[in-house]
Amino acid sequence: MLLWKLLMIRTIVIFALLICFCQSAAVSAKPAEMVQKGGFIEVEEDFSHDDLEEIRGLADMAGEHEVKTLVFRFSGRGQSFENFAELAHAIDRWAEKEHFRTVAYIPAEGARGMALTAVFACREIIVDKFAQLGEVIPTAAASRKEMSLSAADEQSVIKKIVSFARAGGHNPLLAQAMADKQMVLYQISRAGKRKLVDQEGYQQHITEEQPPWKMVGRGPLVGSGEVLLLDGQEALEIGLADVLAGDDEELADVLGIRWFDLYSGTDQESKEQDTSEPVIKDANSIASPSEKAVFPEGTSHKAVFIECAEMVDEGLYESIKRRTETALADGATYIIYEMDTFGGRVDSAHKIYQYILQEVSKKAHTAAYIRTKAISAGALISVACQDIIMKENTQIGDCAPIMMGGTLEGVEREKIESPLRSFFEAAAKANGYPAALCKAMVTVAIEVYRIKNRRTGQYEYFEGDNLPRNARVYDLAGKELIDTKDELLTLDADLAYKYGLARTVVEGLDVQAREEVLAYLEERDEVTFDQPAQILKTNWSEELVRMLTSPTVTGILFMVALLGIYAELNSPGVGLPGAVAVAALLVLFGSKYLIGMANWWEIAVFAIGMGLMMMEIFVIPGFGVAGISGVLLMVFAIGAMMVGNPPDELPIPASPLDWELFERNLWGLMTGFLGFCVFAYFIGRYFPRLPLTSRLVLAMRKDPVEVRAGGAAAPAPEPKVRVGQEGVSVSELRPSGIARFGKERFNVVTRGELIEAGRKIKVVVIEGNSIVVKEL
Repeated sequence: MLLWKLLMIRTIVIFALLICFCQSAAVSAKPAEMVQKGGFIEVEEDFSHDDLEEIRGLADMAGEHEVKTLVFRFSGRGQSFENFAELAHAIDRWAEKEHFRTVAYIPAEGARGMALTAVFACREIIVDKFAQLGEVIPTAAASRKEMSLSAADEQSVIKKIVSFARAGGHNPLLAQAMADKQMVLYQISRAGKRKLVDQEGYQQHITEEQPPWKMVGRGPLVGSGEVLLLDGQEALEIGLADVLAGDDEELADVLGIRWFDLYSGTDQESKEQDTSEPVIKDANSIASPSEKAVFPEGTSHKAVFIECAEMVDEGLYESIKRRTETALADGATYIIYEMDTFGGRVDSAHKIYQYILQEVSKKAHTAAYIRTKAISAGALISVACQDIIMKENTQIGDCAPIMMGGTLEGVEREKIESPLRSFFEAAAKANGYPAALCKAMVTVAIEVYRIKNRRTGQYEYFEGDNLPRNARVYDLAGKELIDTKDELLTLDADLAYKYGLARTVVEGLDVQAREEVLAYLEERDEVTFDQPAQILKTNWSEELVRMLTSPTVTGILFMVALLGIYAELNSPGVGLPGAVAVAALLVLFGSKYLIGMANWWEIAVFAIGMGLMMMEIFVIPGFGVAGISGVLLMVFAIGAMMVGNPPDELPIPASPLDWELFERNLWGLMTGFLGFCVFAYFIGRYFPRLPLTSRLVLAMRKDPVEVRAGGAAAPAPEPKVRVGQEGVSVSELRPSGIARFGKERFNVVTRGELIEAGRKIKVVVIEGNSIVVKEL
């Protein structure tokens, strides 16, 4: 029985030891994820409202990544009471409402001034033993004058800092002593117990309580006319600091946390490397894996080059769409737009930009290969692609809008540049390009700096009026000015690669350079392309349409159409001039229709207007409602054709870019009309005298002038036709034509009515050389 009991006891002991061992092993093997995460937030002495907004964003990120401890590193002499008071309110709210553990850390540099307002709001205070903290309102007259605080302001600061100290669980007397120079603070002790008291408390404890308290030291901690300033060790001994810590590692140990970098959004453990050098992310890599095209495993990859050359216009947009759809239908997984352009129309570039960014990139991986240049509108198209690859000695940039025949200033320029900057910024964020650099290609006034992030090792790009302030996170002393306020940014291939805009730079002639482009993509994305890569160029019909839709050619076609109509109305019968006018109008409207500038109803309105004009000329006598209505309808249709509107919308320019397009086309039409006026004058004056053209234009027969002796001209002979004389129309009179009076043929004109050939007519008036007739 005794042996049995001994066996049972031994078994229980062994079992208990096993349980203890397992618990110990479990604790020692506790995953790092179970250790609470903490994040540093830097608070500099020139803390501003913008910095507060940044810190609020960091707190939001902390919540998203389950970072429970926020460590605020304070340094320097805080300047703005309002800004630090706002931060104190935010810290108090994060502790009370969102249950963050808030810690104020004072490094060796120390913290003074208004920064203490936010320090006291933190629930824990940790200091470096060499740090100094205190002196919220300095006693030196010069320093107090710089702060521009009135007596009322000082009392407000004192009350606020005392209230934040109470909320943070700290001794309010310490906070008051650091701000109020009228306060006297004592440290007293009794039976090994110490406490802080003011002048009134000191009198009460020393004289009234028994056994009496004794003052620690030879006098008060701070006397009248002074404010409290403590070093780290004193702050610990007096109970203000919870613990001392000299660096980040020691601070993490005493807090029992592991660091999470709130500024880069990365866990410190995931960034640990075998080398002591910082890990620097390749600035020329794709921003995130999610931005790369994803294809099913085993996909056969095909790359297609699509040329984007010369003027960027509506014709190029339609051509790029056609060629891209052809490439996708043939199974292309990589579409490479080969850029060689000085730019062109911004509205057309924006359409190509949207098409690539919002449609093509979802079906294939897109890249812009800068073969020679991507200037202005070409730069906008390039940043829409997921990669930019440049050939050596090429350029990209200079996308400031310009106006043909004028200048853009002030509000007008900003109205166009503002959406352009937003286009560049959206593409930069989507494809991982430096947004500040892209925006500097649009606006001259943007200044761009490159600054290294000490924590991530990466270079970041900032506009001059939005530079970071935190010198602990950013190497502000080593910032590099890339673009000044007086220059529009244009980068060559080497600088574009250095600044992260280009993924790589290739060399060689066209064939070799294309091969290097494909080799780079194959190596980076671990794919293999089918060979050879296809190159899609514009066809002859697209080039013809692009030429015909340019403002210059539009003006020429308009002029030719008007001249043809004018010549036709002044020539007998229906002949060549009318055919030329019809052909010019068909080309004018047809080319615009092919690129979407002219809608079907606009062509119909023009046809109705032309019909009313013909009715007025050939059917209705005089020039009245039908003629005026016809002219107005034709003018409206031609003007509507100059605006690229959908069929269900009125042709009204909706944006500055639309207005610029409308004005350019209008200038072309006006130039064509002026050309018509000049040529019409010469046609009416000189064509009747030329042998080859005299038969095309009606003209009066003129007898030679007789000259009398002495050089005087003989009086003109009496006309062979008299008023009231009757004759017969030889040709149609519409309103001019040929008539026969007796045996002679004359050029005659009606008052607007149409008279068919072979009808009897009568002369009603002779005005100079014009014989006016009417039908009998």
